[in-house]
Amino acid sequence: MSLNGLRPASMHGLVMAGGAGSRMRASGAQEPKPLVAVGGVSVLERNIAALVRAGVRDVTVAASRGHEDIARFVDGAAARVRAVGGTLGLVQEDRPLGSLGVAGIVGKDEDHVVVVNADNVTALDLRRVVEHHVGGDAAMTIGVHREAFTMPFGRVVADVHGRVRAYDEKPTATFTVSSAVCVLAPAARDELRPPRFVMLADFVNGLLTSGAHVASFPHDAPWIDVNDLAARQRAEVMVAADPDRFPTLASLATTGVLR
Repeated sequence: MSLNGLRPASMHGLVMAGGAGSRMRASGAQEPKPLVAVGGVSVLERNIAALVRAGVRDVTVAASRGHEDIARFVDGAAARVRAVGGTLGLVQEDRPLGSLGVAGIVGKDEDHVVVVNADNVTALDLRRVVEHHVGGDAAMTIGVHREAFTMPFGRVVADVHGRVRAYDEKPTATFTVSSAVCVLAPAARDELRPPRFVMLADFVNGLLTSGAHVASFPHDAPWIDVNDLAARQRAEVMVAADPDRFPTLASLATTGVLR
């Protein structure tokens, strides 16, 4: 496989699996959020499989020190990833590195790094995101989509004299939001060294301030942030409606990775 001339070896996948998962636990889940099952398969495995299917063969899972359930999962899944042509490793953060800091220490210096969050389930084709990133020569590319939000209150529009001009009961607004998927070029990764606590929003705004090219990849693929059991149920329905769009390591072993 070639991604616009980019060798597969120059790509590295990173699955962020270190969140506290407080909303998931509060909703009644017993396991860590990345290991919550959707359609019988953990969201962590689904994200690993999505990277491998996209041609990103070398994948690292990042978790906080002490998340031994995740460490055991990675240890057990490594052989299954090798069986479909990839590698799987684990980085345990001894101190918090935020939502992006660990991207500076995984893979090789020349790697572009594809970062995904372990608590998202999506049918987004990561291969298309990588191709867009490489073809556009961006320092960083962010997957984005449109989400509608309903305000829980009535919106009142008043003029400068205090006269009410309109009243909207619980209006809905639509915003472009991050899909928690991004690709970092080597130059952007250099900004993450030495390793330190870095949050995604601060990093993006820093790149923009420096004049770097940050690209977006708009998509309309199904996407759910599985942050509580109600969201997991919605994800179950989404995956059941079109399971072929949501790979697992077992499905890759059956159908093959290259396509």
